[in-house]
Amino acid sequence: MLQWLETSRKVYNRALRELKDWTGSRKCLADRCSIEREYIIPADVPFPSYHRQQNDLPKLKESWTDLKNVHYQVLQTTIRRLHDTWEAFQERGHGFPRFKKVGQFKYACVSTVQNRSHHG
Repeated sequence: MLQWLETSRKVYNRALRELKDWTGSRKCLADRCSIEREYIIPADVPFPSYHRQQNDLPKLKESWTDLKNVHYQVLQTTIRRLHDTWEAFQERGHGFPRFKKVGQFKYACVSTVQNRSHHG
């Protein structure tokens, strides 16, 4: 269980980094961004939406071995949690989602996974 939480935290932080990098690359006009201070993502790269990040999980599992030990639904719920926080931030206009430190991630979709394990 603790390993699931830690892996979920890392997935959350990775997805948040993708969101931050994407939004950070859209903050200034292309001819006025500082290459030293701005991470510039090409304009044709789509927003890292919930569905895009969720659909990237199978590819990510191939290269990130820790993900193979965590139920897929837990990872999907982790991505959903981040995007719920993101949408709340968009509505409020403040409170950008924060990165989670070790031990700070206290939630995983365990009850659903446990119920499915017991029933088949």
